[in-house]
Amino acid sequence: MGLRTIEAHLSAIYRKLSVRSRSELADPHPVVMFSPDAGDVMHASITVGPPGAYTLSLVDLSTGQSFTVHTSCPTCLNSSA
Repeated sequence: MGLRTIEAHLSAIYRKLSVRSRSELADPHPVVMFSPDAGDVMHASITVGPPGAYTLSLVDLSTGQSFTVHTSCPTCLNSSA
């Protein structure tokens, strides 16, 4: 397989993925495929782990879809609004 063939295939793949470079493929914040609809029953929680570690969980009780993200914030204060 020639170099131009490989470049053509990569260009087509990048176009389909809506990315412009290899560095965008390694994005540390990927697009989340979680799409609740209006009227869905949701459950949300934020939990605090070790100092500065947080977990956000969302569950669509209507469809069973869920999303969880872990992050840290050493300077955040553990208080509510």
